[in-house]
Amino acid sequence: MPKCINHPDVEAEAICSVCGQAFCHECLVPGSDPPICTTCAINRAGAEVASKPAAPAAVPDNAPVRSHSHRAFFWIAGILVLAIIGELIWMIGQKPAPVQVSKTPEVARVFAMDHLILVQSALADAYQQQGRYPDLAAIEPLVPDDVAQAIRAGRITMTRTPDGFLLRMQPEGGGPPLVMNQDGDLVIPQEGASP
Repeated sequence: MPKCINHPDVEAEAICSVCGQAFCHECLVPGSDPPICTTCAINRAGAEVASKPAAPAAVPDNAPVRSHSHRAFFWIAGILVLAIIGELIWMIGQKPAPVQVSKTPEVARVFAMDHLILVQSALADAYQQQGRYPDLAAIEPLVPDDVAQAIRAGRITMTRTPDGFLLRMQPEGGGPPLVMNQDGDLVIPQEGASP
């Protein structure tokens, strides 16, 4: 038996009675006697009078039942998967909204304390490696950007002492400055003294 004209890797089941070409089971109209390919059946149906209702084709008992509902399911599932993937790609591309923290005096002191701890830690690491405390400008690459900006703006200052250093930071919004020594201890400045 020859191969199907539409599916060269499949054996032909019959020859179309209209065009004379060899076709497999998928390409033939089910239950047609004599056999007819789907293309010829469509062409023939178009030529007939549209007012005549078509009689249902007789299906032999041993013919496989074809269901197109599974195709619809896979199309719908595929569209849903693509929609979900598109949504995920869109969400990944979105930048999160920056978190705005109200700068109450208490929150400003916490931020200042955090900044001083990060600077003190970077200075202590530099001391361990170099045997001396570097200037604040030297540790700017080692601290987060907002801390480095506070150093550049002069909001964080360092005073050298015989034992090490004192860091001083004025919290945003006012209030007393925070002072921290080289050990990470908060120092309360004495009245009239300037650390």
